[in-house]
Amino acid sequence: MLRNKLVATAALIVGMALPAQANNFFVILVPDGFFPEISYVQPGDVVTFVNDDEVSHLAGAPDDSWTTGTLEAGDQHSITITSEITLTYVVDAYETVGSFSFDPAPIDPTLGGAFPFDPVSGD
Repeated sequence: MLRNKLVATAALIVGMALPAQANNFFVILVPDGFFPEISYVQPGDVVTFVNDDEVSHLAGAPDDSWTTGTLEAGDQHSITITSEITLTYVVDAYETVGSFSFDPAPIDPTLGGAFPFDPVSGD
């Protein structure tokens, strides 16, 4: 009995010591802007900016603490989210602003975990 408790306690400690799994997110740069406007992330997650336009784009923090550098058509650049990262970013010389949030993503549970709108129709 004591052995079972020790094994269970050891398994719990090991489980608590394992780091949370990082998630991968994408910000897609398109001719009229980018999406999503807000990325709901946690420290350790990786966000990849993808230029899906025919012209170059640049994204970065307003305080210059991080940047994608110039992304030519088809280029991509990944950043790892830290707890100290500047949460807002600008695309193309402050014309458009996006952000990262450590808050939970706003998901409507009545839709089975789907976003509360249809991204195709906009409804």
